Order: sequence, then C-alpha cells, then structure tokens
Amino acid sequence: MENRKLLGMQEYDYSIYAKDATIYGIVGFSGHLLFYVMLKFVFGYVEYTLIRLILACLFALFYFMPRRNWRMYHKVYFEAILYLSFPVFFSVMMFANGGSMFWATSYIFATMIYTIFAVEIVNMMAQASLLILVPLLVWCYDTPEPLVNSYLGIYLLSLLTIVLIVLFKTRIISDIKKQQVQNGLVKETNEMVSSLMYISSELAMYDDPDKVLTIFVERLSLIMELEGILLMLCRSKEKEIMYHAIRGLNQEDLVHIGENLQEIVRDESMVSLGKEAPMGLYYWQVFNKQFDLYNHEGKEGYNLVLALPKDTLEDYELGIFHLFFEQLSGNIRMRFMSGELERFANTDAMTKLFNRSAYKKAMVELGQGQEAYGLIFGDINGLKYVNDTYGHTDGDLMIRTCSDLISGQLPSYATAYRYGGDEIVVLVRNPSIEATESLIKDLEAIFQHQEILCTDEKTGDTGLETLAMSFGMIMSYEGQQEELLDLADLKMREQKDLYYKKKENQRYR
Repeated sequence: MENRKLLGMQEYDYSIYAKDATIYGIVGFSGHLLFYVMLKFVFGYVEYTLIRLILACLFALFYFMPRRNWRMYHKVYFEAILYLSFPVFFSVMMFANGGSMFWATSYIFATMIYTIFAVEIVNMMAQASLLILVPLLVWCYDTPEPLVNSYLGIYLLSLLTIVLIVLFKTRIISDIKKQQVQNGLVKETNEMVSSLMYISSELAMYDDPDKVLTIFVERLSLIMELEGILLMLCRSKEKEIMYHAIRGLNQEDLVHIGENLQEIVRDESMVSLGKEAPMGLYYWQVFNKQFDLYNHEGKEGYNLVLALPKDTLEDYELGIFHLFFEQLSGNIRMRFMSGELERFANTDAMTKLFNRSAYKKAMVELGQGQEAYGLIFGDINGLKYVNDTYGHTDGDLMIRTCSDLISGQLPSYATAYRYGGDEIVVLVRNPSIEATESLIKDLEAIFQHQEILCTDEKTGDTGLETLAMSFGMIMSYEGQQEELLDLADLKMREQKDLYYKKKENQRYR
C-alpha cells in the first residue's frame, strides 16, 4: 500500500478505504435511512428530517468512488462526509434536544467511530471546530449556565476519548507497518536466497572457471538489475588477472581497474576507487576472498574479487551475500583445483609438456570425430652419449632444453607431448601437408647451432655438446590411427640414420 499526503499535513494510506468504498456507501446509506425511520416512527423525532435524508444520499455517492488511487477530492469528500455524519450531526441533535443523556451518549459513540476512520490531524481540527462552534450556538440561544457546563463537560469527555483512541490507533498502525516492513524484508530475503540458489545450481553445471564467472555475472546483473559488475580471479603475488567477467564496463574502465588492482584486492569490504572509478561511481562495494591453490609449482595465493555499485545491497542483504560469495569462491576454488589436478596428471613433471596419458586422451577424442590431424615424432640425438659421458643430470638438462625449444616454436594449433624418454610427439590439428612440413622445417631450424654446457659428475670436466633432434611426419589419412605413430617413428628413424651418417659418429640411442 502506498502512503499519500493529505493537504500536505500527514502521511496517510487511503487505499485501505478505497477498496471498500462501495461497502461504506451501502452501509452509510442504509444506516441513515434506518436511523431516520427509527427516530421518526419509533421515538417520534421529526426535527432535522431533511438533514438526515441529505446525509443518506451523500453516503450513496461512495458507491461510485474508484476502488484504488483516490485523488485529493476523493479524500477530502471522504473526510467531510465522516465529519458531517458523525460528530456534527450528533452534536446538532444533542444541542437541539437540550443535552439529553441519549444524545450525549450517541454523540460520544459517534465520535469514537469517526476517530477510528478519520485522519488524526483532520479529526483534531474537527473537534476544535466544535469546541468553537458550541459556545457560539450557546451564546446565540441564550442557554442556561448549567446546560452550558453540561455541554462543555460532554465535549471535553469526547476530546479525552479521541486522544485515547488516537494513541491506541497510532500504536496499532505502527505495529502493522513494522510487521509489513518485516514481512517485506522476509519476502525480499527469500527472493534473494532463491535467486542465489538458482545461480549456484546453474554454476554447478560448468567446470571451466571462465564459464562460471561469465554465467554468474550475466545472471546476477539480470536479477539485481545492475548497471555494472566486475568479477575476477587474480594471483595475489603478481597481481595478475587470470579470469574476469564484466558487464557495463568499457576499455577505459578496465585500464582503471588494472591501475588500481593493488587497492582492489586489499582485504577490505569497501574500497574507494576515486572520482575516475569505473561506471562513473566514486565507490564500489567490493567483496574479496583470498585463498591458496596448489599446482605443480607449489602453493600460490589467489583473490576472487566481486565489485558492485555502492548501495546495491541493503544491510540485511550483506550477510546473505557474504555467505553466497563464500560459496562462490569455494565453487571457483574447487573447479580451479580440479583443473590444476587434471593438468598435473596430464603434465610431465620434468619438461612441463603434456605426458603420454594426455596424448592418448587426445587421440581418443580425435578418433570420435572427423577432424584431420598430423603427427610429428621427434627423438633427441646423442642423449645416450651425454648420459654415459657426463651423467643423467646433463641428460635431463638436454631433454628439458629440447622440450623448451619445441614448445616455444609451436603455433596455437599444435601441441607437444613427451611420449617417453627422449621421444616427443607433436599433434597438429586440421593441418595441410604443406603446413606440417613447414612446421618440421621450423623445428629443425631452431636446433641449428644449439649447444649445452655439460659437466662430468665424476671429474668435473666440462664440454659443449650439440643439441639435435630427428623428426618423422605422418598425416591422419595415411593409415589407421593405431599404426600412425609407428609410421611416424619409422620415418624419424630414417632421419636419425641420416644424421649419424653425416656426423660419421658412433650411434648412441
């Protein structure tokens, strides 16, 4: 229900009366006619007949008043009819009948009914007008002093009754409004919890952290009608943004975020970003969750940061949202750790290339589709010689160095795997034979004039050893998947034989 001002004096809600205006009209019209019949034919009162009929007709007009959104003239009419039909009418009847006990009691009772329905300030003004009007009437009619004192006593008693009812009515209305506010808060809280639970259930469907962030921002922006929102996962130490999802921000905003990242990831709930803050806001309401994740490099700290426009959330919503944000950060952390564990399981610890297990998974996926691919099988030349001459430490250094050279040369559509020992497989997706041959030439070119410094583990003697690899290439349409790697290995061996013949060196494998 909407509060309205009556004559600019007091907030009052008329919608509770507007919806029942028809009932008031029927009851008021019928009541005045019945009262008229009883007074005339039962008690024999014939005075003021016209006034009673007019009041009955005035109540009949309530039937035609709108059921909602009363305008000012509707409200004034409502108050005026109440004033005329209760305190004024019964006051006149009491005065006309010499202040009899019947009419005095009727007047006080009618005033009580009027007080229940009327606006308090209008009610007080009405009673004040009667206190002024009665002495004038008494003076005009030259009323005896005892009767004047009786009138004043009745009006003072009526005024005291009004005050008590107003106090009680105000208390009741205040409690009702408080209950309405509480019910409204409970409803809004339930709606917010339901919305956040819906978002949580939807996020559980996705494993990719980037997808989780994007879906969260889209849904929260829609539900809360946000003009802007930022959600990002960044490394605490380097202050590097790994994933981010935004809405309502432009490139300048992102630049500003990067410049203020150190301030944003502070362990505070409210962060000032200055007058150039994104989205034209001086302040953001920032939620920041710090947690640690473990990867193949050890423990690393991360920050999940959510920034909303200031005053987006009310005080009672903050607690709920904090709990949800904890859940969201746990969701992100779980998915990120799941990705790290999968990456760890599929990564060779020494070279940081994907391992044989990851290669087999990739080949299973390729076998389920129609995607063309090429395989480049590479083998390090001279590894056995280095292991035997200097030791396995330098042999491992040779493997890592060759792996780094290959991974640094690969385009986005090619992936390197350490197949085992000194064998490295490069998977090229959707290639042409010319592109694959060009890639082999690039790989061979990076090994030209590459050397490593080796140290004998026993004697400490050092020496420079040449880095070299032999490569064999096969395309997916040249055979069955099970035999492709063997064919690529066979071509690689042919190149290895040529390498050792050129070197005129003993072959170590």
